[in-house]
Amino acid sequence: MLVFMLPLTVENAIPCFLLLGTGLLLLEFLWGWTQLPNMRHVTPDDIPDDTPSWPSISLLIAARNEEATIEAGLTSLLQLDYAPLEIVVVNDRSEDRTAEVIARMAAKDSRIACVSVDRLPVGWLGKNHAMMLAALKAQGEWLLMTDADVIFDSTLLKRVVSLIQQKNKSHKTIDHLVLFPSLTSPDSKLRMFLVSFGLFFNLYARPWWVPFQWMPFAIGVGAFNMVKRSVYMAVEGHQAISMRPDEDMRLGHLIKSRGYRQQAALSDGLVSVDWYPNLPALVEGLMKNAFAGLNYSIPFAVASVLSMGLFFVWPFAGMLLWHGVTGNLYFLTCITLVSLCAVAARWIKLPAWGAFALPVSTVLMIWILTRATIQTLKHQGIYWRGTFYSLEMLKHGQPEKLI
Repeated sequence: MLVFMLPLTVENAIPCFLLLGTGLLLLEFLWGWTQLPNMRHVTPDDIPDDTPSWPSISLLIAARNEEATIEAGLTSLLQLDYAPLEIVVVNDRSEDRTAEVIARMAAKDSRIACVSVDRLPVGWLGKNHAMMLAALKAQGEWLLMTDADVIFDSTLLKRVVSLIQQKNKSHKTIDHLVLFPSLTSPDSKLRMFLVSFGLFFNLYARPWWVPFQWMPFAIGVGAFNMVKRSVYMAVEGHQAISMRPDEDMRLGHLIKSRGYRQQAALSDGLVSVDWYPNLPALVEGLMKNAFAGLNYSIPFAVASVLSMGLFFVWPFAGMLLWHGVTGNLYFLTCITLVSLCAVAARWIKLPAWGAFALPVSTVLMIWILTRATIQTLKHQGIYWRGTFYSLEMLKHGQPEKLI
């Protein structure tokens, strides 16, 4: 109401607009939080262990040069309290001892199945190809795509199935379920950036809207992407997105576009991952996805850079440059932005104080997106894991058929 009571002048028009816009976003985020199920609040205790309703689940993992982490990751997955479970691991052209570690563990536990890749077919990115092969090998009713370094609580899968069954009883069928992992890192600079990244991701994906078919938002998260096997095959899985670096999000868009139902939920610490070891590694990782997430559209990239600068950097500058009513408006906008970022931090179990780094993190995000766009256009493609993929192939590449 304060915004509408102020005399509108040229000087305070922009801060009024920014305060109103960020205030509405904060209200949307707070409402959205109430719409996302929390997996800690879902208990499978009322379902007997021997119930025939437990569906079989196949965990799909692509591993490339991960001898240092693959054993610990698989060991944690084998401790899951869920009987109808298999783990399909694809050794994707590893040059270290990854294949040996997987083979040794598979020999000890029959729940582990291994697929080896020696050659990457034309028209495929490595992880996409590995996930497709894993899905073809899998026997489960549900396919759970994750990474070897993701840690699951032992009760997670029973909670997940319980949530799916609860939704089915209320006629809100789930075909694709995504969980937000808790992001951990020993690097304090990385943790601060992750808080802001969580905000930008939620602004982009709007996970609270994904169950509504009439809304355009869809989602996918690499740490926990769980989809019915029949649905995955019906949409041709990763074969339909074989050259997408942002394959987790693209799979989500593909599934929803075909009329299937999605649900996002908070893991609240039941899923955790050290996403990247440090800030430079994260920057390198985002470089391959930033422009792809905007469908390689230059207008979208320019609009995104300008919007981030206007909404998430300029208010902090305005707070310092102006005084009086205008300065106070910018100050209130900054408080709203920090609150917005703190809410997003709670969803991925990061400290809320990281929200105060929002303007600096936004500048870094703008630099990543700008550099990714320029580099992709300059080279007419991207380099990823030592392989060059042309922009033409990324946009229109036809993959060698696997199904």
